[in-house]
Amino acid sequence: MSKKFTLAMICLLLSTNMFASHLTGGEIRYAYNGTNYTVTLSLYRDCQGIASPATVSMSFISSSCSYNFYRTFSLTSVDSNTNMWCPSLGVVCNSSSSYPMRQIYIYSDTVSLPPCSDWKISNSQSSLNASITNLINPGIEPLYLEAFLNNSSAINSNPVIADPPPFIIATSSFFTTSVQAVDPDNDSFVYEMIEPESAASTSIPYTTGSSVTSPMGSGSSASIDQANQYLQLYSGSMGINMLAIRVKEYRNGTLVGYSTRSWNAIATSLTAPKVPLPAPGTTFTYLTHPGQTQTISLTFNDSTSSDSVFVSFDPTNSWTYSTSSTPGAGSGSGSITWTTPSTLNPATTPYFYIYVPVHDNSCPLVGNTVYTILVQTAQPSPTDSVWPGDANDDYTVNMYDPLAIAVAYGQTGSTRTSASTSWVAQYCSPWANYFAVTNINMKHADCNGDGTVNSTDLAAVTANYGMSHPKLHGSAHKTTGVPDLYFDLSGITLTPGANVSVPIKFGTTSLPMNNIYGLAASVEIISPVNLAAAPTITYSTSWIGTTANTLNFTKNINNNHIDWAYARIDQTNVSGNSTIATLNFTVPATATAGQQMKFHFDMPRVIDKNGNIITAYNALDDSMDITVLGIVNVTSPVQYAEVVPNPSHSHTELQMYVEKASNMQVKIIDILGKTVWQQTMSANTGNQSISLPSANLAPGIYMIRVQGEGWQYGKTLKWIKE
Repeated sequence: MSKKFTLAMICLLLSTNMFASHLTGGEIRYAYNGTNYTVTLSLYRDCQGIASPATVSMSFISSSCSYNFYRTFSLTSVDSNTNMWCPSLGVVCNSSSSYPMRQIYIYSDTVSLPPCSDWKISNSQSSLNASITNLINPGIEPLYLEAFLNNSSAINSNPVIADPPPFIIATSSFFTTSVQAVDPDNDSFVYEMIEPESAASTSIPYTTGSSVTSPMGSGSSASIDQANQYLQLYSGSMGINMLAIRVKEYRNGTLVGYSTRSWNAIATSLTAPKVPLPAPGTTFTYLTHPGQTQTISLTFNDSTSSDSVFVSFDPTNSWTYSTSSTPGAGSGSGSITWTTPSTLNPATTPYFYIYVPVHDNSCPLVGNTVYTILVQTAQPSPTDSVWPGDANDDYTVNMYDPLAIAVAYGQTGSTRTSASTSWVAQYCSPWANYFAVTNINMKHADCNGDGTVNSTDLAAVTANYGMSHPKLHGSAHKTTGVPDLYFDLSGITLTPGANVSVPIKFGTTSLPMNNIYGLAASVEIISPVNLAAAPTITYSTSWIGTTANTLNFTKNINNNHIDWAYARIDQTNVSGNSTIATLNFTVPATATAGQQMKFHFDMPRVIDKNGNIITAYNALDDSMDITVLGIVNVTSPVQYAEVVPNPSHSHTELQMYVEKASNMQVKIIDILGKTVWQQTMSANTGNQSISLPSANLAPGIYMIRVQGEGWQYGKTLKWIKE
């Protein structure tokens, strides 16, 4: 069949029944924007027939929460550059064109979606093209699109697939294209081919020979390579086929969302394009810190070795970027470099995207696709960043740091963006060399951040002498997947004059502490009124050992501070969990209700039988309000809770670890004692994350209380809303 005749057939297929519909598919998805949800409907248009609507009606339903409402979305943008043929042909959008294009009409708005387990977000447009060959009576069926959201315990955003679907494929040959996606929540997601729908849970009947696995007639196929994120299609005959895929997201085994994409794929007898695919091992998710300079390089390969491959970059923000592209036959590469602004706040900008258009020079069908880079943002880790003056990274600035500067004298490496001698964590890329004895990276000896270790770094030592940074004081934030050393305040009541015993625990049933020999730590009780007598730490028998095979050492520093060491004496490591000792003290009789006592591990150290330091654990601080007699706390299933970030402005979460599944209520209480927000939930065992209504509350100080029937979490959390 000649190319001219084939194109004529395409035009005939496209022009049939265009008076009834211009739509060739669409997609619906949502993303959490820090306060609410941005919901986006994309409609694919064939550039002919009736005009696209100026507004669309979006449906929002949650049966569990009894919500059922509609929102009118206005047209926000039109992408007219979906060119399926060749860059040299330009964009052609009229009924007589031999190279018909596709437009994407985008409707978007912000919607408040309270926490519910079963949100259904949908849109219906009438009607489908009557010339669709794989569906029965398509001209009377609407284009129905749907997304699902379970935000009952945490926020969620759909994975992003930047590349439009393949509107034209070749007959009698396998067509492979990318459905590469990135997820800002780091959820697990799976793809599945689904039947096109006319309404919720209502499929449009296929013609004889077509099915979800053979959607383009007998002998056709459609499959998705989950690992490599490829969509492979095969059709043995020409036609206009309606296809649909769904991307489902899972978090800890629970379905938290999905998005749906439907489209018309025209099967023609033209030579199939070969879409450039990422080189094996390519990564599309990266992490950046404020002030960090970063370069990302990517390579893409084309299965047609004679086709030249071109790579470009399209960032979604207005920062300054520098890019380079190296086209090549069969393989092309490109790189993008930028410096993340030092003023960026990861709490309000937790991630951003960089789109990567990639194409080859085949014609008339061009191998053209768009990949997505997800860049997540975070504050520099206090444990890895440079603290100006702490040249040996031992967490304190003292007389040992000039010695480290002397050892590293003359070493050079990357400079620190916005470097200063201020006592804050400052990100710096690793240098080439390390201190031989400690294996600490020599970047720490560059105390002033100018890229060279020399005598000018001594000024930072002088400026910050005697300072220590947070790594010295245990974990500022809980690291998942490792055991906790913590104070168990469950069932504890702090009343003026009361004698209190607080269990000190290490590990849980699900996360035990393995292969340790002993530990040491300073334990501080920070109280608004100093204790009248020094605390004690006692033990008899624990999973670490007994009085016969362990030693226990304590030294009172003052009435609020005790140093403690506890270890075996038989050169045998042990593993276990739960209580290892008890902290005993008396609440000051002069304390008043509402004051807070804090419990703090300082300079904890855990070792094995050879004296090696173990670092894979959290040393968690805790606090509790002093209360009046008559208030009783019963054992709480919530083992750990924290407000992140705190203070915060827009996006805020309550993160918890629940030891056993339980029904519970979370309350936010203002300084006048008024409950301003509450949520009842069923929490499963494990890590939980609850989005707090930051945008709806005025700046100020709030208390967060977690409680259930017969119990209350022992710590009332303080949250500062900026």
